[in-house]
Amino acid sequence: MQLEDCVALVLGRTRPQGSMMNLQLMFGMTMTNLSMYLHFGLCIIIHMLKCNPCASIEIPPDEKIVEFKAANIKNTQSLKMFVPQLME
Repeated sequence: MQLEDCVALVLGRTRPQGSMMNLQLMFGMTMTNLSMYLHFGLCIIIHMLKCNPCASIEIPPDEKIVEFKAANIKNTQSLKMFVPQLME
């Protein structure tokens, strides 16, 4: 299994959140090997996200919050003619 396969395995696991039987069939692995690669792939993704400053989550500055509020009010006002009870 290559690095790309391992990351695809982790991303595929985040979707169904159920039995791993589907992933076992798709990747042709037993549960033991699948679990090991899932753990390894998750460690890789976490390391990549920690090292990337663009992946951080932070509170936007006050100017951006005011801008988003204004855009939201403008969009809501334009929807008022389609859904009158929205503004009540």
